[in-house]
Amino acid sequence: MPSFAKLTGALFRDKVRAVHMVVGIEIIGTIVSIILMFISNSKGSMTDSILATTLGIVMLAAGIMFLVLAIRQERVWTKNFYRLIPVSDAKLYLANVLSVVCNYIYFGILQLILLLVFNIGSWHYFKYMKELTPSLYGVTFSTLLILVLTTLFFWIFFSLIHLIVEALSSFLPTLHERLYRIVLYVVVFYVVIKVISYISGMVVKVVSSVFSFNMTHADAMSTAAGSMLVASGYMAVAIILLSFINVFILNKWVETNPQST
Repeated sequence: MPSFAKLTGALFRDKVRAVHMVVGIEIIGTIVSIILMFISNSKGSMTDSILATTLGIVMLAAGIMFLVLAIRQERVWTKNFYRLIPVSDAKLYLANVLSVVCNYIYFGILQLILLLVFNIGSWHYFKYMKELTPSLYGVTFSTLLILVLTTLFFWIFFSLIHLIVEALSSFLPTLHERLYRIVLYVVVFYVVIKVISYISGMVVKVVSSVFSFNMTHADAMSTAAGSMLVASGYMAVAIILLSFINVFILNKWVETNPQST
């Protein structure tokens, strides 16, 4: 039986090839875009234009990488190659999710390196970072934390949709099964979205009532950071609850695809 660390490492290596592929295409696209910018506009400084272009490409690549990793994550639940590994479903689930998170962090580090390399002429902007106040650092940290948790939540949420459909599909008639699965995806997605929207609305009302009072600018910054930390706490609880549901469904009702390897 493989250890959790070895299993996570194997799943990480299985997905890291997709990271390298996306980054490779991104580098080619960035170089081509910069060359075309120099050809079309040979006068004046291109520093700001290059920065804007690379930031746009990074955001596009981040969205694509999110979807690619989500697809790679979902393949694990129904493939014989993974499900026949002699580990518990809970360990497989945690290792798979952790490998996705680690790959996205690795992807983010590569994005930071690419931004620095392609924008050497813009390094002077970093001198303004020393002017940031401690309260703004708190807001920045809280924002990054909630972004990370939101990204993880959506991966967990996609797994919930996928696992529910896989569990229900065993009760579907064989004839027109693909059509039934599409309809089922739409229905389950709609129901889950409505439930999550209702719960989110309740949370927002509670947080707003707690922090709705007059304050100075510094207090507003601190309160904003506190609000996002509270929201991050709710997000973490939601991730844990959905993960328990996912593992339960995976263990009880989701079978592997006989045609998968």
